[in-house]
Formats: sequence, structure tokens, C-alpha cells
Amino acid sequence: MGISVVGSALFTRDDSAKAVFIAWEGLRIAYNTVLIVLTFALALAFEVAIDASFWQRVLPGALFANVCFCVGSSAEGYLALMGADRRLARGFIFLSGLSLTSLMALVVVFTPEGLGWD
Repeated sequence: MGISVVGSALFTRDDSAKAVFIAWEGLRIAYNTVLIVLTFALALAFEVAIDASFWQRVLPGALFANVCFCVGSSAEGYLALMGADRRLARGFIFLSGLSLTSLMALVVVFTPEGLGWD
């Protein structure tokens, strides 16, 4: 499966489970890229990257973020069943989840206890 397949699946009108899965996996690349860049940029800018406890907070947070990402395709399916446009639902869910997760990344960077998962 090439990048062109993932790219074309992001905005397709194909409602098959395979098309939805491929679309969300393509979005996962963007999702993780944004979160990695944001977290590292903030960690380096505020000099917390050298603290070992920072990394102990980041790794569980990254795992949790990716588990939460898996809810996106299910939420898209339910919204589509209720009559929502699938592509609009996908975009809304993706941007909402990315925004929430970005806020969680800020908490991990700026608070010593992170999200309380120590």
C-alpha cells in the first residue's frame, strides 16, 4: 500500500470499512507528526527535554494518544449512520482530537506531574 493509496483514501466517498481504515491510518501519520514536533519544540524551548521524568510522562502519553486516535473511525461511522457527511465528520473528529491531544501535550510539558500518570 503506497502513499498515493492513503492520500486518495483520505477524501474518498467510499464508505467501505477498508477505505475508512486506510483514511484514518493516513491521518495517523499527520497526527503523530504534529504531536511529535509540538512536544519536542516545547521541550527544547523550555529545557525540560533533559529531565528523565519528562520522558517518563511523554511515553505513556503518546501511547494513550494513539489509543484515543482509534476512536476516530468509530465516531465517524456513528456520525455517518446518523446522516452526517462522512468527510466532514472525519475532518471535524480529526481536528477536535488533535486539538485536545495538543492541549494534553502542553500539560505534559509545562507541569511537573504531567497528567498524573507517574
